[in-house]
Order: sequence, then C-alpha cells, then structure tokens
Amino acid sequence: MRKTINNFIYIKRKEIAIMMIAVAIAIIASMVYGFLVSMGDDETVQIGMVMALIVYVIFDIICEGITFGQHFTLCLQMGVTRKNFLSSYVVFKVIKNMLALSIIAILGAVERFVSKNLVSKLLRVRFVDAYSQVFSGRALVVTISLAVLLAFLTVFLGAALLRFGRIAFWVLWALWMIVFLKSPDNISVPAFFHADIWVFVPVWLAISAAIGILLYLITYHCFIKDQSVKA
Repeated sequence: MRKTINNFIYIKRKEIAIMMIAVAIAIIASMVYGFLVSMGDDETVQIGMVMALIVYVIFDIICEGITFGQHFTLCLQMGVTRKNFLSSYVVFKVIKNMLALSIIAILGAVERFVSKNLVSKLLRVRFVDAYSQVFSGRALVVTISLAVLLAFLTVFLGAALLRFGRIAFWVLWALWMIVFLKSPDNISVPAFFHADIWVFVPVWLAISAAIGILLYLITYHCFIKDQSVKA
C-alpha cells in the first residue's frame, strides 16, 4: 500500500502543487477583499479562510471527476488490485486534504492576526474572530473529520462517474440542486454540538467513521469491484 500511495503522490504532484497555490491565492485575495469590505462596515470581515476552503473543495471534486478513471486504469494495468487501489487512493486523498487544511490553517492564522492587530485598529471596527469558529475546540474536530470525509466522498463521486458516466453526473447534479434549493436560509446548530466536549468528540467521530465506512463499502462493492478496465 505504501508504494502505491507514494506513486499517487508522485503522479499527482503537479496537481497538488496547483491546488495548494490556488488555495493560497484564494485566501490572500480574499484577505484584501475583506479589508476593503471592512472599510464600509462596523466589524472586521475574515473571508479568506472560508473562500480557500470553498475553492479547495470545488477544485478537488472537479479534479476527481476528471482524473479518477485514468488513475484506476493505470493502476490496474500495472498489476495493482482493485482493493489495494481503492484503499491506497483514499489514504492518499486524506493526506492531501490534511496538507491543504494545514496551509489554510496557517494562512488563516495570518489573516486573523492582521484582522485583529491591524485592520480593526486601523479602521476602528470591531474584531470578529471567525478563525476560532473553524480551528479551535470542537470546531477543529469537526473540521478535521470533514476533511477526512471529503476524501471518501470525492472518491465515491469519481468512482460513480467512472461506473455510470454521464448518467451519474446528471443524477448527482440533480441531487445537489435539490439539496441546494431546498436548504433553509438559516441553519441552526443542532443541540448536540453544545454537549460536553467529552461526549461530543467520541460520538461525532463515531458518526463520521460510520459515514466514511459506508461510502467506502458502497464505492468498492457497487462501483469498483466489478469495474472493467477501459483502454
């Protein structure tokens, strides 16, 4: 498995570099935009971190839909089993997501520092700590677990597109639009999130693990196990 993971890192090194640069550009550009918006507001606006997360997720989903089939075919032609390919690829995706999250966390901390110590004092506006809502306490646990689940989800989507082609694309697009259009404007945080952290963390991790395992099993048994190699 380690050799396969290392091969993925080598093959996708340019894609990884481009994605990390895109994340960095997104957060830096949004920091400048946030400063301009704060000039006409009564509080600091920290959108760089949020924009970087959105850009990465969209970029990752698009890239997976385009390249998953190529990597699947290449690995099987090189003698890698389907099960080894899937497990190694998921681990690779988790590593890549953790790298991106680390970059976003570091640049987000820089944005927080600038917003707190420069923007708020220079413009005389109230500082709002958006960073801590994503990268501290139970929020950090949620953020990390979602980054891991993103790996399972994007592999699931890539495998579905490989298996069913355009049909899968339009079905997934329709589901996305239904969820997006039907979602309420104001989403309240479930009461569970306010539970004691010693209760919240193990329960949340158990739920996340169950979702990840379910996505993995569906991906393997429904999409990958009997998928033929396309020339």
